[in-house]
Amino acid sequence: MTGPSVDELRDTATAAVSAVGGQLSSGFRSPMRVDSKCDARDLVTEHDTAAELVIRELIGRRWPEATIVGEELGGTPDTELVWYIDPIDGTSAFVQGLAFFSVSVAAVVNGEPAAAAVYDPIADELFSADDEGAYLNGRRLPSLPERNEQESDLITGFPNARNLDENREKYLDLFGSLVETYRSVRRISSAALSLAYVAAGRADAVLGANVRPWDIAAGSLLVRRAGGKYRGWDTGGPTTIGFEGPVYCAHCPGDHTVLDSTAETIHSIRRQPTTSPGRHKR
Repeated sequence: MTGPSVDELRDTATAAVSAVGGQLSSGFRSPMRVDSKCDARDLVTEHDTAAELVIRELIGRRWPEATIVGEELGGTPDTELVWYIDPIDGTSAFVQGLAFFSVSVAAVVNGEPAAAAVYDPIADELFSADDEGAYLNGRRLPSLPERNEQESDLITGFPNARNLDENREKYLDLFGSLVETYRSVRRISSAALSLAYVAAGRADAVLGANVRPWDIAAGSLLVRRAGGKYRGWDTGGPTTIGFEGPVYCAHCPGDHTVLDSTAETIHSIRRQPTTSPGRHKR
């Protein structure tokens, strides 16, 4: 495969997320079939799979030699160019009728995100990124201002029930530190849209502890191209481009020591064997 043009990659990413906007808008707050995957908190609807099929067809037609990895239909990242797809990031919000979900598509070249798109079909807001910048509905986002933790707003889904099963006391202590440090802590779904909001300056920081590559590959690039700071933890430790591990944090420029330390601690705990379940410690 010849070297892909970043402009072409971004064009494909934006076309892919836009292609399913109408179907998701129509399905939102309408009767739908809902099933669970790992447990009752991990939901999937008929719209998740249908949207991923549309996106896969579009990308496959334009980039037949690339690999596609999606939340619903899987895939193995074994080519130079890999596309990561989350057809509905924030399915639980979609099911509940809460308008905070998104479609996320990222083009990853040789292991590094190169182009990305995150689309909010209800607000009709399309965030995108390439090698030059981050954009909202085609207009370049301004560079993020510097803001320290004490004057910042944090979005996080941490800790969830699975975290508490791992280490209830420590995770609750970490969450308490975040609440004490940040101006506000908001618990809303969609890692991709949360990262897009950091890139757009609508939130100042975000922390995740149970994500998959398709959740954050696109959003991580948005934050970095907007001038924010991003760190992802995988088996090799934290990197500024890592998106394959379950733990990540991102924030606007400034001192976010507590956030970075919290993410590092979560990563360390997750690497340790679980000695006892957390639920019985209520």
